Amino acid sequence: MKQRHIPPLYISNATNAGATKLVHVTSVLHHGARTILGPHKTGHCWDGFWESNETGVWDCNLTTYLAPPSKRRIYQEEEDKDKDLQESMFLFNLEFNALKPPLSNVLNGTCQEGQLILQGYDQQVENGRILREAYLYDESNGEDANVDERMRLFALSNDNENTPLPWDDHYLRVRAGDSQATMMSGQLLLRGLFESELEEERSREKFGLSGFPTIPVHTADHTVDILGGFQKSCPKLERLKRDSMSAKEYKDFYNSVESQQVRQFMESQLSQDSGLFDCLMTTICTDRTLPEQFGDYEEDKSTWFNRISTYVRGHPSEILYFGLLFSFHATHTTTSFSPLQHTRNHSFPLRFNDGEYSKLSIGPLWAEILDHIKPALGDGDSESGSHPPSKLAVYSGYDSTIMQLLASLGEKVWDGLVWPPYASMVLIEIHEMLDEDRDKELFETGNAFRLIYNGRVLTSMVAGCPDELELCDAKYLMDRIQPIAVRKVDCVDLIEDRVDAVEVAKSMASTTAGLLLFLLVIGLGAIVGGVAMYSRITGKLPKKLKDARKRHRSMGRSALVSEQLEMSVSDASPLADTHEDLHERSDSVLS
Repeated sequence: MKQRHIPPLYISNATNAGATKLVHVTSVLHHGARTILGPHKTGHCWDGFWESNETGVWDCNLTTYLAPPSKRRIYQEEEDKDKDLQESMFLFNLEFNALKPPLSNVLNGTCQEGQLILQGYDQQVENGRILREAYLYDESNGEDANVDERMRLFALSNDNENTPLPWDDHYLRVRAGDSQATMMSGQLLLRGLFESELEEERSREKFGLSGFPTIPVHTADHTVDILGGFQKSCPKLERLKRDSMSAKEYKDFYNSVESQQVRQFMESQLSQDSGLFDCLMTTICTDRTLPEQFGDYEEDKSTWFNRISTYVRGHPSEILYFGLLFSFHATHTTTSFSPLQHTRNHSFPLRFNDGEYSKLSIGPLWAEILDHIKPALGDGDSESGSHPPSKLAVYSGYDSTIMQLLASLGEKVWDGLVWPPYASMVLIEIHEMLDEDRDKELFETGNAFRLIYNGRVLTSMVAGCPDELELCDAKYLMDRIQPIAVRKVDCVDLIEDRVDAVEVAKSMASTTAGLLLFLLVIGLGAIVGGVAMYSRITGKLPKKLKDARKRHRSMGRSALVSEQLEMSVSDASPLADTHEDLHERSDSVLS
């Protein structure tokens, strides 16, 4: 975590950027270290995993608190402003210890599945302190007067009572996934960000819940949320994944000797379940014992643990990262899970073809993010709705959030070699260029951005941005994300539809009923075409049509249509019986 501190803004003397001012920061998080998911999601991991007290029992001393709405909020909803506003309520401490043997929780102890653990708490508090150190300042603190003025996002405290509190909507917006790990990660980051100020406000007891300030956290139902990428069934996304798995790089890796040897080990010694990666990840991160046949976290490169770790991290040319092995393994075995379930967590499909999959999947989240970036750029065309644009927007999400955002920004931004660690953080800074005499070839629009991932400045990796510069004109960021920032994902796959149409045609042509249908269509087309050609050459209509046309003055339009159809059928009498028979046979095939 110490290596993730936000570096000071560096602009070389040779770059005429002029004076700058930080006006907005977007912070996107991966939740902190957590417990394992339950066996219904991970499978049995490996033999004895869930039966062992060391690996299969998860106890947590840290718990979650739950509170109802305050009296103040209830009275506001009831529009009764005359009631007593004295607060009196309990905080509920959620303890998952109600079941006694032989009954048990999913993780056989007092932890929730996927719950943040102590390491995760510490990680996110530290993230908050990192943001505080880089972007916030205290006007009452003389030491903070020396903080780089260009990086002052907003003040923590001042003597003006009319100035909003630092966690007011004008300054802060918090967005989190609907899970304990993501919610708690966002809350803990705010503790690190505003800890002193929160303690001061609580001591004043101006708020409900015994003096606790209230900060809204915006979320959505997990099953439909787009914070980790688009989740609903989407034919276009599924086809893009299949395309990536047909790529030469993917096949070369899968067919390599080392790949085959490691897969054979996996198939013979370890679980083939889809959740094996989660089993390994949580076991390693909590320093629990790995299976004996796996070896341990030691320097001997011949152990299976190190072979797999080295192998799946891969050489840059293989475009792989830790976790890719398990996707390859599960995809090409005879498990009951579909390939899509097993490949969604690896980087190759996310980065393939300039991140085409990621751009489509994460587009709705980019649309949310732009709601707060656009106003900072002086663009009022955003869909922020009732909430004001913020100076600091925090998004507490998942590893897939980080991976897809980075992949959508360009192939150089993220190489896909390393899985985003717990509590990873992507930062997008928006800077206003204050001087008119700046170098307008470099900073044309008057706004610039800086992109940071886990303490490393990646701005120059975005297409169009100059090498070695930390600030880049914001138009290059907008050129990249504006076209993909849409709230409605276009899942219609025209390529797949064309392929399906050809396959349907081939299938129909292979049956007697289908062949007869084709002949019928061709026959009717020939009749219509013949009539049209006769009329064009002679300038006349066939006699029956001509007579019918004469009678049109005394007949209704529907009668004419009926007579035309009768005439067409009588002229095509050799096919008429076949047409009726075809309908009957087609119905029997479809049923």
